[in-house]
Amino acid sequence: MNISINYFKTLNSLYHSSNVNYAAIHKTFRKVLSAGTTKKRNFKYQGIPTLTNVTDLTKSSDEGKRHSTSKRASMLNKMFMRYITDLIINGNHWEEYAQNGIEINRIEVSPDYMKVNIFWISKEKNKDEAIQSFLSDNAYTLRHELSQLRVMGVVPPLSFIKDKHQSELLDLDHRISIADYGIDYEPSAVSRMKHQLELYSSIDDKFKSKLENVENDEEEVDVDLPEMPQNIFGLDYVGILNRQNGATCHTAAKKKFIASNQKIMMLRVIGQQDRAI
Repeated sequence: MNISINYFKTLNSLYHSSNVNYAAIHKTFRKVLSAGTTKKRNFKYQGIPTLTNVTDLTKSSDEGKRHSTSKRASMLNKMFMRYITDLIINGNHWEEYAQNGIEINRIEVSPDYMKVNIFWISKEKNKDEAIQSFLSDNAYTLRHELSQLRVMGVVPPLSFIKDKHQSELLDLDHRISIADYGIDYEPSAVSRMKHQLELYSSIDDKFKSKLENVENDEEEVDVDLPEMPQNIFGLDYVGILNRQNGATCHTAAKKKFIASNQKIMMLRVIGQQDRAI
């Protein structure tokens, strides 16, 4: 209370003095009124900060997300496959592709549409590094030609990647073809394989004779089937067809009669003209 009284005394003296300092008055009023009203900050104890899991660090940014543009990506893959194969076949480096046995297996566009991955396989062995360098050098020309064709607004960079799965399958087929199966091995033709299984279990002679007798005794039995009804939904379809056929026959007979009469009349007119001459 003594402090507040002293403040008011100083204010009173300042107010009644000749040189009034309004800024000092305002400052002292703020100190008096704001005494004991300072806000206290509440600090919350958060504990030990948790570290990220290893799975979260190794997970890619695209994992676990469904891309709504999967249809667009598939369409782009097909489009790039068609154009790139056409450019390779009709290009200047087609002989090198054929000599190295390079085949384009598939094409995939990255989910962010920033790269086009071209997967290739080759029948030649021990030439992967040379083929990869040749393809990487040729990627720039392919991209330039695609941009000239205006396949899309901005053609992303092309990167050639060897398809390891298909190359391993080709290697396995090659090893199987050159494998040594022995002297007595005879390769089996796939076309001669039987599609029906045979029964190798033994059957009694009595049962065999019964089966043969049953097969021989089978006779074709003629069964008289009832006629198909022609009055479905209360309509006599047979009568309607007969009337239609009769009407067509009647009109055909009329046409023949009229045609014959016209011929007779023409002959009479011609005969009369001959007589007059």
